[in-house]
Amino acid sequence: MKLFKILLFTLVIAAGCSKPSIPSSKPLVLSTLAPYSYFVKRLAEDGVRAETLVPAGANAHLFEPTPKEISRLQEARLWIRMGDPFETKLLPSLEEKRGRLEIVKTWKGLPLIREEGSSCSGWDRHLWLSPKMVREFLPGLAAALIRLCPEREGEIKERLKRFLDELQELDMRIASLLKGKAGAALLASHPSFGYFCRDYGLTQLSLEFEGKEPLPKQLGELFAKIKEKKIKKIFTQPQFPTRGAERLAGELSLTLCPVDPYAYDYLGNLEAFATALASE
Repeated sequence: MKLFKILLFTLVIAAGCSKPSIPSSKPLVLSTLAPYSYFVKRLAEDGVRAETLVPAGANAHLFEPTPKEISRLQEARLWIRMGDPFETKLLPSLEEKRGRLEIVKTWKGLPLIREEGSSCSGWDRHLWLSPKMVREFLPGLAAALIRLCPEREGEIKERLKRFLDELQELDMRIASLLKGKAGAALLASHPSFGYFCRDYGLTQLSLEFEGKEPLPKQLGELFAKIKEKKIKKIFTQPQFPTRGAERLAGELSLTLCPVDPYAYDYLGNLEAFATALASE
């Protein structure tokens, strides 16, 4: 009993002496997707807390944020949006933060294309998969970061210049890898690569039709195109079901190639994808 009292007294003293957690003084910049968090980090480095709203492996098109995730968004000073409908549904919960939270619409003023074969009607939201499109919206992102951290204007502008050069070099390397592939087709389980295909003269075929598996007639047409284009690979994504792709690969002797368009390592990930595509 005496030993128990001594231990209890020690715990109370330790608890009383522990320092309360101190919230970070760095402003929170929340991006809907990991690649956008990477862009923020490249421009602002440790000047901000760069975090991602949609967890790794989650389908952004079907994402429903928890109260905790909405709370993080309400804490943020900058929100980098991708343009998905679920983001619009969150706007009413941010009404009281309107004067404090700046929202960056990455697609604003850019040459958008229509998304084919997806459950998301309207324009294609996967614009970050085009280095050219990223180079277009990065200056606007940099300007928003400068408004948030005006004391870091010089370093943000310098990093922007370096990053734009890296993206141009990446674009040139991908173009070189895919030289001679003009008119070739890319087969994916989800139509994420519209801008990528537009940039490099490719055609995108998707196993998904309006967010669902294809009907028999659609599947027959897809089979014919796969044979016509002599496609050997199907690119699957961890955010979407792979059962249909696995079945198709078995029937047509295709190679399954996992790729994650939402990965944080933007430069390496996109070049690795282009390399896999070049060996088709």
